[in-house]
Amino acid sequence: MNHTPGPWEYNFREECHLIDALTSGVYGLAMVGEEWCVEEDPKTLANARLIAQAPALLEALEEILSWDTLAPVEAVKNAQAVVQAARGEA
Repeated sequence: MNHTPGPWEYNFREECHLIDALTSGVYGLAMVGEEWCVEEDPKTLANARLIAQAPALLEALEEILSWDTLAPVEAVKNAQAVVQAARGEA
């Protein structure tokens, strides 16, 4: 695995939207916003929350793909493509 292990957490600190990987001790893993530090705004907050959930979303998608499922073929292909892209395999 190439990314910093999760869970990641969104924090608004020092007037910056930051993503921290607390269990890995990585603070300021990423900054979110049109500028490095901006006032809190709903769109940046929503983006930061989504980014902070990336490791958990990837893990959940990988688990779902490991099931023997009757999901639509196109949905499975899309999910596999997303996982491959997240892993840098696409």
